[in-house]
This record gives sequence, structure tokens and C-alpha cells, in this order.
Amino acid sequence: MSGLLKKLEEIAKEETSDTMVVNLTSLLSSDDFQSKMAKASPSDQEAIRSTLVSLLEKVQAHQDGLVKDATESSQQIDEINKLNEACIAYATAQKKD
Repeated sequence: MSGLLKKLEEIAKEETSDTMVVNLTSLLSSDDFQSKMAKASPSDQEAIRSTLVSLLEKVQAHQDGLVKDATESSQQIDEINKLNEACIAYATAQKKD
């Protein structure tokens, strides 16, 4: 197994997509990557490409989950704000009586 493939598999084990993205960006932007990729056997190149695709899909799925969570949190905050406004309006009305 090539060193690049091992590095990609290590990156895939990271807990957060942020860490994966940082490590993947670092690996892909290194001068060493292109050199090693060019020297890798065709089967290793295919395995590396396949691992990259899987890793990017994993990052995308995690990012989609974060967006969904953020959207749900935003909706909950909106509901809380509406409830607060209703409570304030009720308290104000009670005060006038």
C-alpha cells in the first residue's frame, strides 16, 4: 500500500470533518503529493482516487448534517423568540389591567 493511501486512510479516521478538510488540504497542496501520485502504480492511483472520493463524500455528509443541525437550531431560536414576544405582550397587557 502506498504512503499516500495510508495517509488518506488516517485522515478518514478523524472525528470531525473540519480536521479532515484541514489534513486533506494540507496533503493535496503539498509538492510531495503530485510527485508520489505520479510515481504510484496504476492500481495504487485508482485506490487513492477511490479513497479520495469516499473521504470527500464523508466530509460532505458530515457538513450536510452540520447545516441541518444549524437550521434546526435557528428554527428553535425563532420559536423561542416568538414565545418571548408573546410573554412580553401578555405581561404588558396584564400590567395595564
